[in-house]
Amino acid sequence: MVGFIKYSKIFEGNSADNTAVPKIISKLRSQTSTHQRAIVVIDADIATKENLEIIKANGYDYVDVNRVQL
Repeated sequence: MVGFIKYSKIFEGNSADNTAVPKIISKLRSQTSTHQRAIVVIDADIATKENLEIIKANGYDYVDVNRVQL
């Protein structure tokens, strides 16, 4: 049987981006396997270049919301 594990968590808002993402990634790492890639879904407010680099540097792929209108 083929499947996947889903882990979902909504973190408290009103946190400074530069301190929130490393804490979130640390918590996520303790809940996910290091043997398989995980995808982080992140909203536009916290999807800064620096935060996306932190996510990638920790071995995660990501999907983010982009506010640019097409």
